[in-house]
Amino acid sequence: MVAMALVLSGATYVRAGVVWVDTFDAGVGHFDQTIGLGDARFAHYPGGGIDAVFIRDGANDRRYAALGHTFNANVDVLGYSFHAVPFASSRGGGGETSIGFWNSASDNAANRIGINFATPVGSPTVVKISGNYADGGSFTNSTTVPFSFLRSYAVSVNMNGPAHQITADVFQLPDEFGLPDIPTYIGTLAVNLDAGRTLNVDSIGFGGGFGAGQATLASIDNVAFVIPEPTTLALLTAAGAALGRHRRRS
Repeated sequence: MVAMALVLSGATYVRAGVVWVDTFDAGVGHFDQTIGLGDARFAHYPGGGIDAVFIRDGANDRRYAALGHTFNANVDVLGYSFHAVPFASSRGGGGETSIGFWNSASDNAANRIGINFATPVGSPTVVKISGNYADGGSFTNSTTVPFSFLRSYAVSVNMNGPAHQITADVFQLPDEFGLPDIPTYIGTLAVNLDAGRTLNVDSIGFGGGFGAGQATLASIDNVAFVIPEPTTLALLTAAGAALGRHRRRS
């Protein structure tokens, strides 16, 4: 396990307690498991990365990496991070991505926690946290930050079970012209979980959200699986409590 951390504007960009990182330079790495059309819709491309086609057609198509253990979103503390470039969404909008924690035994309407580059019809494009409990119910109270197509983003996600909260720091990365010149923090996403509902995950994967909708195209790279070290855990718990107090005062 590698310990490393870089803090920008109070948000963590490079993760502490990294278990593994896939750069996809030589292949799909840990992401060698697929369901349905996952192999075709999330294909490795030479030079490193995954070409992703997220389609909300109700099909449970997925590419994923098994974590070797089942984690409880309301008990355990872990995280992941990745880089992504959203390219486009098909005409009409309504596209949805789910880049994150899944349960290999569930379909795409249960036991899911994902980062969604959302393109709602008639509304601005935003990044948010989306997902479903084991009973299929969704959590819809995520905060959002805006994103633009053809820009590169880094997203660092923390699942803080004791605080019943998921947070994600979002950064814009330099593009081919070097703009911005350093990773730039653009916002933090947060969602509060219902402590009385089950949500179990055992993998990190890419797949489309449940239900009808449009397609979103993106590339994905540099995916890391993280189990925070004890000092990081204490900081996450304190941060979750502070955010909760701030929301109650607001």
